Amino acid sequence: MYRYVPPKFKKQQDKNRRDKALINMQDSIAYFKKEYPDGFNDKKYLYHERDYKLKFHRKAQSLLNKKDFKNLLQKKEYDEIFNNLKKIYASVNLIDRYTKDNFKKALDGFPDEKNNFIETLYKHLYSNETLENRFNMFIDFFGKLRDKTDLKIYSWPIVSYFGFIFLPEELVFIMKTKIEHAADLCNYEISYDPTLNWETYDKSTNFYKDLKLKLEKENLFPKDMIDIQSFIWLLAERNKI
Repeated sequence: MYRYVPPKFKKQQDKNRRDKALINMQDSIAYFKKEYPDGFNDKKYLYHERDYKLKFHRKAQSLLNKKDFKNLLQKKEYDEIFNNLKKIYASVNLIDRYTKDNFKKALDGFPDEKNNFIETLYKHLYSNETLENRFNMFIDFFGKLRDKTDLKIYSWPIVSYFGFIFLPEELVFIMKTKIEHAADLCNYEISYDPTLNWETYDKSTNFYKDLKLKLEKENLFPKDMIDIQSFIWLLAERNKI
């Protein structure tokens, strides 16, 4: 996926890509510190990785925080809720355009499922049930929608994106190649399964938390899962994964 790189950073970035591959987490942390001397507060890091994701998170909370989302649901303002959701995920680069378009087509093709999605998303984000129950409820919806359409929408990125962007202090984003690569560098088993399931999500969440603790011990202080996801992505990009 294309990402704009300002000229003053591109020369150094190209040099870094010619260096040897990262082979463990110690290498990875050393690379990150060299690339971003001020860690997760480094201006280059903020510009490339954090600020635009934080912008989408703030937009999500301004449009559909728990109180506003609940009020709109009680009024059955499904169209307004869905329009707000499109503003939150339409432009983000964590999900490819093909998946986003397919998801929209699937919901547009089944208006009742669009309403079900909205109600299920609210429960996934804001209900008082356990995270396991909230997550299983959410993936059950995607399984039922998958059975109604040939469109490819049953995937980890689309399922994990909404929680991640609404509640990045708690919920994580999963993409197979990126998270498996980082887990391998850490010798951490996440039991990745392409079929959506609680065990993979739970172990991926624990991996994010474990990685956060490792970084804190190295005097790098990630603020939330946005920083952990960005760190994971940077390692994969550095190793051309």
